[in-house]
Amino acid sequence: MLTIRFFKQEIKIDVSAKLRAGFSLVELVVVLFIIFILSVISFETFKRQIIRKKVETTAEDIKIALIKAQSYAFKKGKTEVLFETHGLKILDSDKKELYKVEFPEWIFVKSSLKKVYFYRSKLPSANLSIEVRANNYHCNIVLSFVSGKISLECG
Repeated sequence: MLTIRFFKQEIKIDVSAKLRAGFSLVELVVVLFIIFILSVISFETFKRQIIRKKVETTAEDIKIALIKAQSYAFKKGKTEVLFETHGLKILDSDKKELYKVEFPEWIFVKSSLKKVYFYRSKLPSANLSIEVRANNYHCNIVLSFVSGKISLECG
């Protein structure tokens, strides 16, 4: 405590409080807690974005494989697309593997058919619907028997 007299008035100053530097433990804990909450929120958002992109990439890979099967059938006559547990294969008319897509194990892929054939006309042997999903995000691939058009919708 510092006491200063100025014209019959006495001023007392607490020197220990003025010389103290830094932050208190409570202030540090509050700042660290805010940083923790913000990092948890941003991590969850980042994780959802990664899952969304992986689902979209898998769906795009399937669509590309179906387009390849169509174009190969147009050139050579016939292709077969086989859906397996964790992937799909494109086989030619001699059952030789032309192309393969593997799905990540944590992504669920459900196909309405186990096999679909493409012929020289580029039209498939049947309508095909494929659902690709993980967590709350999904994509649908639809192959039309009538037009041969392959559409992809994600949401």
